[in-house]
Amino acid sequence: MIYSDEKIPDVVFLNVTVKPGSKEQKLTRGIDELVVHLKSSPIKGKANKELVVFLSKIFGIKKNQLTIVKGLKNRNKIVQFLDITQDSILTILEFDLKD
Repeated sequence: MIYSDEKIPDVVFLNVTVKPGSKEQKLTRGIDELVVHLKSSPIKGKANKELVVFLSKIFGIKKNQLTIVKGLKNRNKIVQFLDITQDSILTILEFDLKD
């Protein structure tokens, strides 16, 4: 779900599955990924833009610190985070995903 590359410091990657057209924005757990429910439709990149804005708010970082590096036209995506630690992401996810 979340991983980093020792060759690239200060970069963390997160596997995300997007569910566009949802009634509300929310995070849920998948089997091996974070599931992000978005209100936008997947037309003309609207859901991708909403994903970046939503995740930047959840993690308290700037939008330019997030990049969708794989899956721009797919529900399964890999999101790259800059200048945030893997531990910080895990702590925030544990808080936001607790039942």
